[in-house]
Amino acid sequence: MRKSLILALFAAAAIFAGSSCNMNQEKEVAADVCGCTSQLEKQLSPEFVKLVVETTDAPNPEQAMTEKLEAMEMEEMLAIMADMKVVNEIENDKGEFSTCIKELEKKYDNAYTFNEEESMKTVLAEMQKLDCKFGSAILKLGMQAK
Repeated sequence: MRKSLILALFAAAAIFAGSSCNMNQEKEVAADVCGCTSQLEKQLSPEFVKLVVETTDAPNPEQAMTEKLEAMEMEEMLAIMADMKVVNEIENDKGEFSTCIKELEKKYDNAYTFNEEESMKTVLAEMQKLDCKFGSAILKLGMQAK
């Protein structure tokens, strides 16, 4: 159960990181990605969102998340069970989150960058300016997974 949760989160992060943008559109991309992640965040419990945000900056986010999950009391674990379902549906091509990301991919289909890593760092910085903590955490995971 815990492994599938972590793998689903990393899959979502990889989707973000794989959606590159062109130079000079990073602010627009950041706002759009924040829109997609805020839709997802609204479906998740505050406890789960906090877990993701807190573990993202760890040297090994997957291990940090596993340790936090293992340290949870049964009541806490049961409270985030519904979040598992939402996170697992991230990989569903017809889900709300995937649809939102696909729309962004179409929107920026003709966008190119010579340095995807730098572009994604700029997008991340713009997302942080927008106080998009959950989206920033997911993007960080994706960048680390690349």
